[in-house]
Amino acid sequence: MMTSLAFRRDFALCLVPTQIWKSTKKTLAEKFEGQKFWDYYGDAGGSRAVAWTRESVGQINAIQEVGVTTCEGDAVALCTEHYDQVRTGWNYLSIWWSDADFAIVLAGLLTDDVGLSVCRALISRRDELRQTEVIEPRQQTLHQGGSIAMVATIGAGVLIPMTGGLAAPLLAPVVAGSLLGRVASDVAGGALKFGEMRRLKRREEARDAIQERFPQLNKIFE
Repeated sequence: MMTSLAFRRDFALCLVPTQIWKSTKKTLAEKFEGQKFWDYYGDAGGSRAVAWTRESVGQINAIQEVGVTTCEGDAVALCTEHYDQVRTGWNYLSIWWSDADFAIVLAGLLTDDVGLSVCRALISRRDELRQTEVIEPRQQTLHQGGSIAMVATIGAGVLIPMTGGLAAPLLAPVVAGSLLGRVASDVAGGALKFGEMRRLKRREEARDAIQERFPQLNKIFE
């Protein structure tokens, strides 16, 4: 999944018994049937040790095997316990501290060093995709929006002397419109960067807080 991963993709954690996962008689979809899933989407809720329907399983479009659980007892009970612990105090922030981070953190609490390295790779890859698939396109769209605003303002400027019957030269409204468009674009660009920096800071604060609560997660975010 790592190479084909897209940023805007929902994440969930699933525990599959080893004998079922390694079975050569079951299809991939069949291996997930009846298994427990955990995910969290903020105010939208989430799954807590829930078996997904066949339809839901059929909607899975990417799978990343993390590793094996390190617990000796009931893995489902342990995962649910960690789920409750992590969810308490989790300030969901779309794009910046979301269901993907939640699922990766939860997996990190259940696996060994090999699995932690997979979790770290997922976090790192999503950081890259957040930049290339979300932040940069937003900035490009903003610049395009500035150009469109300039055209719209210029058009309005041209129409005013025509409909108002004023003898003002058309060049003045056009120049004013161009300046207005650039100013609006610069202001919006500054606001966007400020908002991104603020959300990044909230992500870093949430990351530091979760590591303080669960020191083993340091290997994911280091």
